[in-house]
Amino acid sequence: MYSLNMNKKRVKITPHNVEYDLDITNPYLKHSIQPQGSLITFNDITIPNETFVKALELEKITCNVRVICFCDIFMSIYYFDVNFIIGIFSFLVSFNGYLSTINYKTSYLACYLWYQYVQLLVRFIYLLYVFFYYLYSDNVYNQENNTITEVKNETTTSFTGIKIFAFNVAVFDCLLVTCMFIMQIFITYYIHRFNRLLPRENDYDKINFE
Repeated sequence: MYSLNMNKKRVKITPHNVEYDLDITNPYLKHSIQPQGSLITFNDITIPNETFVKALELEKITCNVRVICFCDIFMSIYYFDVNFIIGIFSFLVSFNGYLSTINYKTSYLACYLWYQYVQLLVRFIYLLYVFFYYLYSDNVYNQENNTITEVKNETTTSFTGIKIFAFNVAVFDCLLVTCMFIMQIFITYYIHRFNRLLPRENDYDKINFE
């Protein structure tokens, strides 16, 4: 079975014997690539329908996952300004995630996936903190002189503070952290989904190369 597109490899899907083209870089077809110096070629590839669905879906989301990894690599530049160690860690983990979209190795993706789980937990805690802060705190932040005015038992105390909110306006800050949390859910889901679609040894055992 041959494809007219040089970047595609035609496969036969069982049990209906329907033919379809998959990208030659698809990791499910890695055994169909002729090793350098080898005389062995695989002209016919038979793949079960459930395995084909995973292979096709993996092709569709790989580009999106790469974009997510690039965004995280870019964000690591910001983390360098916050803390050098955090910046290095974020950059290496994100770069590993990007490499996993090229070589499709679960070992490369594992660290990046756990990084996303941690990010999700941190953003959830931050979300709760912001909401509870505005619900139960009478503190007022003064942006001009970077002071926090604390009202407690009708006593007002001012002290130097650190700006941890973007706007220091309840509605805007709560909306921002909510959007960031929802976005992180989406990112974590995509990386988790990508990890589930990566081929395992039992997937290769189901594919017949002739």
